[in-house]
Amino acid sequence: MKLYEGFFVNDTYTYNSSQSQRFLITNRNCDASSITVTVIEDVGATTLTYTRATSLFNLNSESQVYFIQAAENEQYEIVFGDGVSGRRPKDNSIVSIEYRISNGQLPNGCDNFVSDTTIDNENFITVTNVSAAAGGNISETLEEIKYNAPRHFTTQERAVTTEDYENLLRQNFSEINAVSAYGGEDLNPPQFGKVFVAVDLVDVDGLPRSKKDEYYRFLKPRSPVSIDPEFVDPGYTYIEVNSIVNYNINTTKLSSEDIKTIVATAIRNYALTNLNNFNRVFRYSKMINAIDTSQAAIISNETTIKVVKYVVPELNVNNTFDVDFQIPLDTSAVQSRGGFTVQSTPFTFKGNKVTLRDDGNGVINIVSIRGESVIEQVGTVDYQTGLVQISRLNLSAFEGAAIKVKAVPLNRDVKVVNNIILNIVDDDISVTVRGVS
Repeated sequence: MKLYEGFFVNDTYTYNSSQSQRFLITNRNCDASSITVTVIEDVGATTLTYTRATSLFNLNSESQVYFIQAAENEQYEIVFGDGVSGRRPKDNSIVSIEYRISNGQLPNGCDNFVSDTTIDNENFITVTNVSAAAGGNISETLEEIKYNAPRHFTTQERAVTTEDYENLLRQNFSEINAVSAYGGEDLNPPQFGKVFVAVDLVDVDGLPRSKKDEYYRFLKPRSPVSIDPEFVDPGYTYIEVNSIVNYNINTTKLSSEDIKTIVATAIRNYALTNLNNFNRVFRYSKMINAIDTSQAAIISNETTIKVVKYVVPELNVNNTFDVDFQIPLDTSAVQSRGGFTVQSTPFTFKGNKVTLRDDGNGVINIVSIRGESVIEQVGTVDYQTGLVQISRLNLSAFEGAAIKVKAVPLNRDVKVVNNIILNIVDDDISVTVRGVS
């Protein structure tokens, strides 16, 4: 059972074709997917239900459809057919527009639902929640409209290019935060005859099977006969930022903690504006500039980055998995300073507190934190492709919700493609502030 937040209201009009009439939805918080249009004709003798149309294809003079378009003051407007493409209601008929008013993003994340009413005369109802509330969203910004509108127009309800697949999904499913489509010929090895689609939902990790099926049913009739859309889960790569910031104590009354908060906020804002989407590029110089310009007293910053993947292994079993960064990695620290390119956060292995670490020659070892001695070899790393392969890793505990596998990228600008979303999260931001005079 699907539950929807909000309550229903109704706007009613009397249809008159001789007037320049508009059918406005009066509440701007309308959930457009919930709109139901009913036309009552012949003094109540005939009741017709009109359905929403998004194009003129396959419409005739008897098609009981309506269209939605934007109106002023962030409102929607209902438009009927002209008697050629879409049926025109009779004069003096009653037009009833029912829709749900919702609170947009506010209910997202709710996961505790209790029934306080009877269902089929049953008083004791237990509600089991399958997934947290998600999909609520606010209206598009002007910049989003400028980007999406011309692309939706060129798509014309058919999916030919990969951009068509992306635009169709964005236009018709408001719960989508980001979408990326790419041809199977771009993979290694190639998979011809397929278009792969990765979808990131608002406040939802992964893509539920029900949504994959829904999106497939929507896209398949709009795709060429020889092309089969296949949905894949989005992958995530994170940037760990370690910044040492120098500021002039003589030019500000702010404390070091204040400066630290300002810098961390600047990094988060950079990520919010430039990342958290498919096919994005992390630009090192732009983030450095965002830090330097976040407060006038800041003189300089020394910032290093790593790429991070989160892994959640099973405990007390042999785990075999790949961590694919899909970018070349830097081995200079290993070769010149006895450092490492790949390392993980701590976990417990055979009673010892350990970490994963490479040796500079493509081998991944389990290394004890105390004494830094090599305990066992468990994998390999390809520094050119960024692929880390781990086999038969049996651990009994790890810290936090996941093990972080970190790597030093060869290039400070990091680019991801296909189904990967690039982002910076709070847990991966570390800021140290130094006051100088």
